[in-house]
Amino acid sequence: MCAGVTRFLSGWMADPDFPFTSPPLAPFVPPGTYQVALSKRVDGVFSALGVPQRFQVVDVDSVPGRVMATIAEQRKVAELERSVLGTSAWVNETLRQVGFLKRAIDETPSADTSLARRVRLVEQRLIDAREALGGDPTLARRQEATTPSLDGRLQTAIGNSWGSSLSALNPSQTAQIELVRKEFGAVLTRVTQLVDVELKGVEDAAERAGVPWTSGRIPKPF
Repeated sequence: MCAGVTRFLSGWMADPDFPFTSPPLAPFVPPGTYQVALSKRVDGVFSALGVPQRFQVVDVDSVPGRVMATIAEQRKVAELERSVLGTSAWVNETLRQVGFLKRAIDETPSADTSLARRVRLVEQRLIDAREALGGDPTLARRQEATTPSLDGRLQTAIGNSWGSSLSALNPSQTAQIELVRKEFGAVLTRVTQLVDVELKGVEDAAERAGVPWTSGRIPKPF
C-alpha cells in the first residue's frame, strides 16, 4: 500500500494523517539484500504484523558497462533536495507572514514610516531568494526566458533518473547537482539572516509600535 493512501470500500481515499498531495518519490534501490517489516496503527498504537522478512533485489535488466548508483550517493542527493525544497517552503511561509505584517503596519497610525520601508525591503529580499530557489513565476507565465532556478536544475538532473533507472548519474547530471550544492549554501545563509535577524528586528519594532498581532510574532507580556 502506498504511503498516504487508504483503501476504503468506496474506493481510494486520501489518508487524513498524511498531509502531502502524493506519496514521496525515491530512486530505485540498488541490487542487494534488504529487510521489510509491516505494522498497523490503531488509535495511535502500532503493532507488528508478522515478523520481518529478508529478500534479495536483483538487476533483471543488466547493461554491460553500466555504473550502478549507490545508496550513499542517492542519500546525498536526496538530502540536498530535501534542503532546497524545505527552504523554498520556509520562504513561502515567511512571505505570507510578512504580507500580513506589512498590512498591519500600514494600518497602524502609531507606526513610524521607516517601519513600512523596512518590512517591504525584507519582503523584496525574500522574493529574490524565492526566485533563486524556484524561478521567476511572473516571467514564466509570460513565456519569457528565465535564469534556471536551483530547484529547476535539481529536478532536471534527477527527474529522469529517480524511479526509472538504476544507473548512476552521468557527468552532466552530476555537474548540475554540484552547482546547486555550491549556490544553495549562499541562498540559505541569506534567508536565515533575513528571517532570524532582519525580520525579527521589524517584528520587535512593530510590537513596540503597538501593531496588531500577526502570524509568527510572539505577543509581549501585558
